[in-house]
Amino acid sequence: MESSSLYANPEAERSILGAILLDNLAYTEGAKYRLQVKDFALDSHRRIYARMVDLAESARPIDMITLIEELDRHKDLQAIGDVGYVSSLLDGVPDRPSIEHYVKIVRDKALSRNLIRVGEKIERLLGRGGFADEVLAAIEMEISGLVRENELSAASNRIQTWEQIPTLDELSIPEVSWIVEGMIPDRSIVLWAGESGSYKTWLSLWLAKAIQEGREFLGRKTIQRPVLYLDRENPLTVIKERCSLLGIISSQNLRFWGSWEGAPPPIIGDRRLLKIASKIQPLIIVDSFIRFHKGDENSAAEMAPIMAELRKLAHAGATVVLQHHKGKAECTHYRGSSDIKAGVDLCFAVNHDRERNVISIECFKNRFGQETTLAVKPQIGNDDAFDVMQDEALLLEREIEQRLIGLIEREPGLSQGELLKLAGLPLHKGRCALQRGLRRLWRTEQGLHGRLSYYTIGPESTFSVFQSSSSEKLKSSSDQLQTIEGQL
Repeated sequence: MESSSLYANPEAERSILGAILLDNLAYTEGAKYRLQVKDFALDSHRRIYARMVDLAESARPIDMITLIEELDRHKDLQAIGDVGYVSSLLDGVPDRPSIEHYVKIVRDKALSRNLIRVGEKIERLLGRGGFADEVLAAIEMEISGLVRENELSAASNRIQTWEQIPTLDELSIPEVSWIVEGMIPDRSIVLWAGESGSYKTWLSLWLAKAIQEGREFLGRKTIQRPVLYLDRENPLTVIKERCSLLGIISSQNLRFWGSWEGAPPPIIGDRRLLKIASKIQPLIIVDSFIRFHKGDENSAAEMAPIMAELRKLAHAGATVVLQHHKGKAECTHYRGSSDIKAGVDLCFAVNHDRERNVISIECFKNRFGQETTLAVKPQIGNDDAFDVMQDEALLLEREIEQRLIGLIEREPGLSQGELLKLAGLPLHKGRCALQRGLRRLWRTEQGLHGRLSYYTIGPESTFSVFQSSSSEKLKSSSDQLQTIEGQL
């Protein structure tokens, strides 16, 4: 019997199965958290994972061919929806995925179903006229089993001895997933700081439109997500007017919660936000940051717990963009304690040159890569509300890609470590570049002990990490670049 959506998360189950198909290391990760066949709510997913367990225990690879063969051998293929369903498990799965978050969801749902089952048994026994103490004795073993299993699962992820503390080569580095390519990482906290009139709200609304539609934002690819726009700054009439000018239409995936509502939007730390972050995993835009907390921005002691609450939202699955104000001093990028900058992953300073009508978006902190600057020209009312004039990151990524592919062409079969050493790239930045170019500029082959070797995939490869239209826009704006570069 299929479980109700309240006590099951089929998408989390699919993510686990797809991740294992893409990278068998994900199976080991699931086993570490004691993931079992019975934890899956859907019968089709239980059958698939059972066959994966069989393959793993017999030291065979878990891939599309071996899995389908094993399902067919056990007469499970038709029951799950045939080959097409197995193939669909790979849809939307990122390269080198981490499944820790999804395993925790699936195991939590499984525990909830077991508790419901125990509750139903209690009700059944009492309904038959059983005494409460007899019913308690009858189910005591079941409850103890659930408690023990849950404790074992929690302990499997808890470091208790010296031997369990990882060495350097045992540390796993998760790949960065971007909801805006090279600009806004998934499950991160991003600060947009600028003076009043610097187009912060316009840019945030344009970002909301891009993410909920899955379209480009400032010439960069995006991943489609639900968006929650929290506003304690602007009147409803301003938001409605600006949405109209930007071509933003009503959508179930784009929600506005402003102070114009009878129930104003919750401040940072409210449990409702954490629940939304965990269940929906949206992009949350906060306009503006100062209106959503009660701390003194200049006090490190008061801002530290507020930034910790924001981090909880990111850990739960949300991506948070904070609109903030610029400091009064000329040289400052943002207002308030250094704990604000320390608590976020990326910081952007937004400045508007009114004389030339050009907006500079300067990254002054980036935990994930290079700090670069964009120059855009506002064209509100056009299909592209912001025309990209200059993008340092695009030029940098092109240079890195050309360096890597040159090395691969000269010496096919290099490993990741060898490539990054020869290219002179830091580990994190180099891995991100290799991941972006995979199956577009180069391909990999897996050798002994899981070693990946890199090879080119042909002359049709393109050197741009962004959509082709971005390059055309930058090229068409080249006449304006020389003038702008010296003035921003």
